[in-house]
Amino acid sequence: MATKNDTSAMVFYVCNSEEESKSAFTSLKANLPEDVKPDEVDSSYYSKCTAENDESYYSIIRMGSTVLASAVELSEKDNVLSVVKALGY
Repeated sequence: MATKNDTSAMVFYVCNSEEESKSAFTSLKANLPEDVKPDEVDSSYYSKCTAENDESYYSIIRMGSTVLASAVELSEKDNVLSVVKALGY
């Protein structure tokens, strides 16, 4: 887990299986605030859900048996995008 302050976090999960990562992805997605409309990509190996509102940016990405999840202030969105790109997600 990486945090910048109490309102920004990035978490990397390594799950025991793809099924477990799919379940984690679904649970994380269900916890998004109701006021956001997520953009989604979904395939058997890769799933991505991103959303934002006036204050925050959310990113949940599943690749194989891993999940990378972020909830940051909107001003930190570019930092998340940079990390996601650097990690190849």
